[in-house]
Amino acid sequence: MIKEGYRCPACNSNKLREPQEGDPVMLLTATEEKCRRIGAALDDSKIPHEERVCGTEGVASAYAGDGGKCNKNVYVPYNRIQEAVDLMHSIGVTGREETDGESDEAAEMSPRKRFIVRAISVVLFILLIWAVVTVTDIAAGWVKSLLYP
Repeated sequence: MIKEGYRCPACNSNKLREPQEGDPVMLLTATEEKCRRIGAALDDSKIPHEERVCGTEGVASAYAGDGGKCNKNVYVPYNRIQEAVDLMHSIGVTGREETDGESDEAAEMSPRKRFIVRAISVVLFILLIWAVVTVTDIAAGWVKSLLYP
């Protein structure tokens, strides 16, 4: 059951529904090299999976000749996620150490707190740009005074 107030961690939408049996769920993010090993293990266990390139890294990687260096997200069906997680632990792709505390802390940030953090970040960025422009202007004036006394 989805509780009131929960939001999607990816898009921050509150339009959530109960997951269906075949819904794709992100298992993990790994490099292309590691994805080959993960894909082989999932194939051996007959767990359907899909790999998607993260952002535009794959395009840049292909043009730069760095094949195998970009990250991919690996998705499995919702009803097979626990089986896939156990498989990843057994082949040593992920460790057993629990990092849920860190992810829960980020997920529990309220929309108001998130807005405040973003607003402060924007103000700090604008101040940084102002400082760089001011220092550059002062430096240009100093160089100009040296060249044209």
